[in-house]
Amino acid sequence: MDDQQNNNSAFVRQRRNLMVVSLLLLFSEISGLKVTEINVFGTKLLINNPHAITALLWIATIYWAIRYYQYSREYHGRLGQAVGLYMQRHAEPLILTQWKRENPNLVVPMFDRDGNRNFGFTLFGIMEHRFRFSNNDIRFRLDHHRENPNSLPANGSEYIVRLAGMPLFWLRIRGWTDAIVNTTIFTDWIVPYMVLSFPILYAVYKVV
Repeated sequence: MDDQQNNNSAFVRQRRNLMVVSLLLLFSEISGLKVTEINVFGTKLLINNPHAITALLWIATIYWAIRYYQYSREYHGRLGQAVGLYMQRHAEPLILTQWKRENPNLVVPMFDRDGNRNFGFTLFGIMEHRFRFSNNDIRFRLDHHRENPNSLPANGSEYIVRLAGMPLFWLRIRGWTDAIVNTTIFTDWIVPYMVLSFPILYAVYKVV
């Protein structure tokens, strides 16, 4: 527990340092900041190279970018996991629609008059253990509803359907939106890298 707390505290510090130094570097690049002297304990130190401060900021930015990467590695898989969990939780309508399309003769009434399913639905998960970009084979089981035992041809039947195309695309978009808006993973992990990219892109823009 203490090690985890220490790692979390170190992660927060490295994130803060990276964002602060990245913003300072961006300000230095945009404003053309040039420091010719500094005052140290009442003593004025002259700086012959006015670009020295910007160079030091670049060195500090690279250092804290490396440090932040080292402490943020455990976050690298969390965003994808959050998207995958959302997709699994909300994939049932797509799965049943695709199953119905592939097995039109097996479907008696899928829903009762109140809109409730006539059977139990158990999602085992993705055959590849993760959602792929193009298509996904998903295994699930359907069980008879005890009040409508004739709703399916066999109780506890297992099926595999493939989700692909636009339905999968929009499910993925909703998953990413949910992970960005409703979890802290994006702001904790991605935003510091985005802030880091600003001075880098601006420096490239000036060169080009």
